[in-house]
Amino acid sequence: MTMPTAFQYLDAENIHYQMLHHPRTESLAETAVLAQIPLNQLARVEVVELVGFASSNDFTRVMMVIPADCEVFPKALAKELGCKQVNLLSDAVLEHMFSDCEVGAEPPFGHLYGMNVLFARELFERFEIVFKGGNHETLVRMNTLDFCNQVRTQLIEHGYGTVDVDIPFTEQASKPWRWL
Repeated sequence: MTMPTAFQYLDAENIHYQMLHHPRTESLAETAVLAQIPLNQLARVEVVELVGFASSNDFTRVMMVIPADCEVFPKALAKELGCKQVNLLSDAVLEHMFSDCEVGAEPPFGHLYGMNVLFARELFERFEIVFKGGNHETLVRMNTLDFCNQVRTQLIEHGYGTVDVDIPFTEQASKPWRWL
């Protein structure tokens, strides 16, 4: 069985959306700049494995939809969800799971892949959600409530967050410092 693309799925369900095309990008930050969207308003998908969830030793895979300027904090997420451990999945595993998408461009329709979807409260509080549409050249913009009603998300407030990035000072080779 072939998986419908994000656009095929939305069309089949008669859900209004807007497709945004942009030059190919390799990072969410680059995508946000080219699409002229603040990074914290772009949604990113992370797939995690919950170990020992619901009083068992089995694992469950779930999809997280968080702001693009955030990352998953596995220990905090495990505490939030009441499981023993949370593992991020490797690109090789994601490539196998989402054979219909480019790695890093998975749309947030976890229910199409048999996964529950954890949705960041900050994204829920926005009128629209913008996310990658299965490749690194297309974004999807749609109403957040339409998305949540269709996907049946579970809101989360912890287990992810922004990370401060220290940018080291580097001198330009063409203008070296000179002491006077």
